[in-house]
Amino acid sequence: MIAVLTCDIISSRSYDKKQRQILQTSISDAFSYTCKIIPEAKADYMSFSVIQGDEFQFNIEEAPYFYHFLFTFRNQLSLCGIEPPPFFRAGIGFGTRTIEGKNNSYQMDGTAYHNSRFALNSFSENAYKKRLSIVRLDNPLLTKCYNTVLAFCDDWESSISFPQRRAIQQILTGLTQRQAAQNLGFTEQNMVKLLKRAKWDLFSQAMDFFRTTLPENLPTQ
Repeated sequence: MIAVLTCDIISSRSYDKKQRQILQTSISDAFSYTCKIIPEAKADYMSFSVIQGDEFQFNIEEAPYFYHFLFTFRNQLSLCGIEPPPFFRAGIGFGTRTIEGKNNSYQMDGTAYHNSRFALNSFSENAYKKRLSIVRLDNPLLTKCYNTVLAFCDDWESSISFPQRRAIQQILTGLTQRQAAQNLGFTEQNMVKLLKRAKWDLFSQAMDFFRTTLPENLPTQ
């Protein structure tokens, strides 16, 4: 089982030509950065591609790390320096890479790709227009369960301030709070306060939830 993430930049038309050029480079740079920060996700760099316009897609071989990777990627991109900070929606599909019996691993015809596209198209529905992340699995019950947790994560992500994002970026690299504070020129006490206001502990628990509950082989009913 793999996770396929099909993504699109929110309000991309609000950026001028120069900003869009910076954005395109920043997307690739943020993806490469996240691959280095979270190697255990085994994000497939060869699968990373721009589909059309501001849509891009990639695979994660270790599916339980999908949200850890997604948030780190999204957070890094939001710090690229253009205004307003860019964010992207992600339709996450779980399943097979290819249709059984086919040998081309990049043919993009397996259930993971179909589920990812279905999830991305769901953003057009009124109930999901303010969401950042939607998952689709072959199991309806698990789909509902994971989307409930993701709704919490989406609200949390939308509430994080720029200073909090910078602080979290440091922590995501594996630094201690003291080391992160030194890098940013904060006191350790201020770093603790920033992370507490950002509800970082709750989010860390959400990442652990996905990493520990996503089954290796998904039941279909």
